[in-house]
Amino acid sequence: MACHSVPERKPLAKSCGVMAISVSSGASIPMRRWWVSMSTNPSTQMRPMESKTGLNHFAFKVCTFLWKREVISQRLVPMLKAFAGMGQIMSSKNNQPDFFMPAGIDPPENEAQLLTRAQGLAGLCIGQLAHQLQMELPSLKKHGKGFTGQLIETALGATAGNKAHPDFENLGIELKTLPVSPKGQVLETTFVCSIDLKAGFEKSWRDSRTFHKIEKVLFFPVEDDDSKNWHDLRLGMPFLWSPSADEEALLAQDWHDHMEIIGQGLSDGISARRGKVLQVRPKAANSRVRRQAMDAWGDAFEAKPIGFYLRRQFTQALLDRALAAK
Repeated sequence: MACHSVPERKPLAKSCGVMAISVSSGASIPMRRWWVSMSTNPSTQMRPMESKTGLNHFAFKVCTFLWKREVISQRLVPMLKAFAGMGQIMSSKNNQPDFFMPAGIDPPENEAQLLTRAQGLAGLCIGQLAHQLQMELPSLKKHGKGFTGQLIETALGATAGNKAHPDFENLGIELKTLPVSPKGQVLETTFVCSIDLKAGFEKSWRDSRTFHKIEKVLFFPVEDDDSKNWHDLRLGMPFLWSPSADEEALLAQDWHDHMEIIGQGLSDGISARRGKVLQVRPKAANSRVRRQAMDAWGDAFEAKPIGFYLRRQFTQALLDRALAAK
């Protein structure tokens, strides 16, 4: 049965199966499947919708209409909910559900609570989670790029409306989804942050936005399989990561090398092959997009928007290590 047609969460039949996944060294090690489901925990269940009556919610209905069609950013949802009264809005005429928004989910109070919530989502399909949150999924995967991350953020109570801060501001933890094949192979590089071409070269590594975005990360593997409806794709077992001294040294070295070139006004010439673990790639809809930039001497120029990305080999090693520790 397709996952999106099942409203209730059900454990996977082979959730505790063991498989062998090949690591970079070429050796195969036994480990639990990356999508292994955790037992149901009451603290991770979605809260029931609260009802409100007698509200003049025409303006909110307009906002919801635009939000569902991706005209309004999903990050404005908390503001919209506060505007109309949190949770499910009820019609004052017949007391029947009129339209839906996810009920408020409190931010996690500590790291342990966040991890417990996150692990409670493992094994769910994207469609199941959207159903629990009363959120409408785009029909096609290509129209829902970034929606999976926003869905998980909502379920976990992420608070950062400003992308310059970690998703869980009070904990200093950033959420990153990892598209993973059914065999446990990371399929894409991981976006870290956009590069400020006007001021980035002035910062030290420890003061940089890049460092603060990866100082502590909650990685959330998400199944990516073109043979499936994307509503049926499963959420994997999340894990927390902070760079070790060796990992940070590699990241810092790549960052300094890239920023030296950017400071010289040569950002357009940076190759994606540069950097052992941290690479620079364009961050725009097409190659014609340009943004104002400034070199180390204060001279302005036009350049392509770019961002930092973690290489697949790097995040694959992190995933393999996390699975081996289960």
